[in-house]
Amino acid sequence: MFSEGLMHGQGTYIWADGVKYEGDFVKNIPMNRGTYTWPDGSTYEGEVISGMRNGFGVFQCSTQPVSYIGHWCQGKRHGKGSIYYNREGTSCYEGDWVHNTKKGWGIRRYKSGNIYEGQWENNMRHGEGMMRWLTTNEEYNGQWERGVQNGLGTHTWFLKRIPNSQYPLRNEYRGNFVNGCRQGYGKFYYASGAIYEGEWVSNKKHGMGRLTFKNGRVYTGPFSNDHVAEFPNLEDELLNHPDPSSESALGGQYRGSSSTEIVRRLDGSGSDSVLGSTIELDLLLLLSEYPETEQAEERKQVEYAVLRNITELRRIYSFYSSLGCNRSPDNTYLMTKLQFWRFLKDCKFHHHKITLADMDRVLSGAENVPEEAASGCDSNAATIYSREGSTTQGPPACVCK
Repeated sequence: MFSEGLMHGQGTYIWADGVKYEGDFVKNIPMNRGTYTWPDGSTYEGEVISGMRNGFGVFQCSTQPVSYIGHWCQGKRHGKGSIYYNREGTSCYEGDWVHNTKKGWGIRRYKSGNIYEGQWENNMRHGEGMMRWLTTNEEYNGQWERGVQNGLGTHTWFLKRIPNSQYPLRNEYRGNFVNGCRQGYGKFYYASGAIYEGEWVSNKKHGMGRLTFKNGRVYTGPFSNDHVAEFPNLEDELLNHPDPSSESALGGQYRGSSSTEIVRRLDGSGSDSVLGSTIELDLLLLLSEYPETEQAEERKQVEYAVLRNITELRRIYSFYSSLGCNRSPDNTYLMTKLQFWRFLKDCKFHHHKITLADMDRVLSGAENVPEEAASGCDSNAATIYSREGSTTQGPPACVCK
């Protein structure tokens, strides 16, 4: 189409180098909508302003399985858009662009199944973001700098579940990162229940720290190259309560020590409880009220009571632990203290000589609880710890004897 001697309206123009444009012209200039075709077969179809890709359009590369759907500005990817790196669409980026570079907020899906969602700068992960490594069952949520973990964040390693258990085992680190390594101050929650809080250097415990063993014993002091630098006088007492996390923390130097206590393994092969390895009862406070000769039988009676109600207990735990939670990698949750407090309130504990304030003090570990209220609570309840759920925050479920 021509008007007054100028290309105006629909038409096709082919440059000397083989580039072809089909679409609208306004006074000799490609304008509005059209399709560009390059000599190698690549195409662009979309909005055009002054001969340049501007607005919304689709680019398809012919030499590589790459395509872009989104906004353009002066011939460059700019604004919201999605780029696909394979024909299946399993490797892609969806988010913000600034002059052909990823900048702003976006989601990057990798062919391996790994996903990053967060801020970008100059085509690199930079700012706040969350990365999920599905290939290694890891997740990081926190600060990034030039593509690596840098600043405050939380890194979680999801471990293999215990057979017959609905809850996952996990190691979790919350603290500071430098160039992708745990560096500075941080807190590490081990799947076994042990907790380390203190200083880190290049992914290793180094400096002053506090290690709480699964059995409740605590070591506070210096660490060097991921090992305890000095061991306190309570060494013998700690060794009488062996567990995998404490052996690892001590560098394995006491591995193989004899002990009168059975070590419960993750697969349940070392457990003598009728409940197996998925639930562990902490009955020390209650059993101390009985003669030592009767404690074993009392423990069994409580275990049998729990076993009779195990399905209902799991249902209750699942309901209360998921209250207020938006997301879980595998639809399981860890009960927080606030959720457990809500559970006690719904059970109307405060109608039986213990106030809501007393309950809160009990959960907080305070000692100034009225004797009558405390005895009423302690003598009628047994605390049940999910082995895999005791790795982070909050008390677990409570069941009446």
